[in-house]
Amino acid sequence: MLSYNDAKTYFDNYIDATYFKIKEKYFNITSEEDMKRFNHRNDMIKQKYIHTMRVVENIAKMAKKMGQSVNFLELTKVVGLFHDVGRFEQALYSDTYSDYLVYKDNPTIKNHGEEGEIFLKEKGFRIFDTPEIYQPAIAKSVGLHQVNELPKE
Repeated sequence: MLSYNDAKTYFDNYIDATYFKIKEKYFNITSEEDMKRFNHRNDMIKQKYIHTMRVVENIAKMAKKMGQSVNFLELTKVVGLFHDVGRFEQALYSDTYSDYLVYKDNPTIKNHGEEGEIFLKEKGFRIFDTPEIYQPAIAKSVGLHQVNELPKE
């Protein structure tokens, strides 16, 4: 059974771990520039976390208004929770959330949705303890969440 509450616990632990990875990177802050960069990346994570919680709240309201099942509601909330996981990964190595600036020289990843899908498939589902039956739908939803048009496949 997919549980949003379980996923949220894992997600919050992941956010804490991301923060500590950034903190380790800037552990020996010796310049004002490094302190600004450290604070900026923490602000990026905070803003994206707040955004993610708003998405979860809004997607849950939509699913309830549509009269969807409890299982569907849990699935949509988990997708909302993971939809920007690629952004949190970006914060580990970039000072921007601009997909163009982050990925312009990357031949394999085009945007944060794809990065999130790859992250979930490679290690995220283990971190978040996601039941296998839901993984393809969640990964594809995350990978395509920001596209203007869905692929025809």
